[in-house]
Amino acid sequence: MTLRAVAAEAGISMFQVQYYFPTKEQMLRYAWHRITELSGERAGRDIAEALQTGDERAVTRACLLAVLPTDERSRMLCAVQIAYFAVDVTRGGQAPDQQAMMPHLVRLLADQLEQAQQRGGVPAHLDTRLEADALATMTAGLLSAMLVEA
Repeated sequence: MTLRAVAAEAGISMFQVQYYFPTKEQMLRYAWHRITELSGERAGRDIAEALQTGDERAVTRACLLAVLPTDERSRMLCAVQIAYFAVDVTRGGQAPDQQAMMPHLVRLLADQLEQAQQRGGVPAHLDTRLEADALATMTAGLLSAMLVEA
């Protein structure tokens, strides 16, 4: 991707693009933050509704569904996130200003599992952090398969 290609796709001059984004890296950083913001809005809305129920299963389900592409908009957001992930893999890590989303998901899932554990809904011997990691990783693993098969 180049600034010129973005300008052509948007149907504007390259100078207009450069006014807001002097460099390609600045444009890509902005795009990452915007994708994160849009994904967070979607997830936050659904998770907030589930939290109001007080049902750990409903919250866990909402958290996991928030990761998956369930409509056209979330498909687009997921596809862009995967493109950034591919760059991160090639580069050997995320850019310092890119906020990783997986740790937030794992923390929220672990909290829900701990609450369920305290109520007796999850066996006491289970490591809730490990279980949360497994749930988040399995769900994230479904992402690319869902994008390819749809």
